[in-house]
Amino acid sequence: MHYGPNNRIRLVKKEEKVPVPDKPRPVTRLTLAGFFADIIDNTDAEPPLFHWVVQREGDPEILEWGTHPTFEGARIAAQRTLEWRARHPQSLA
Repeated sequence: MHYGPNNRIRLVKKEEKVPVPDKPRPVTRLTLAGFFADIIDNTDAEPPLFHWVVQREGDPEILEWGTHPTFEGARIAAQRTLEWRARHPQSLA
């Protein structure tokens, strides 16, 4: 997948070259009780977005994720999710 015109996601053909960002996206990591949340800055998007992803340490599965238009909003959502996961570590929901 690749962001096309107007930052809409579009599928690309296997042979098609997808531009690579000039610089890596800034990432902030929060950790709690064996879980972590990464907050990824996508301020190149219009409007700017902050993505957050929650995973269990050592496991590639994404447990929860979301976006927010501000870093603080993404941080609060990720922190609340980590706190819930810490209280309910065996829950699948």
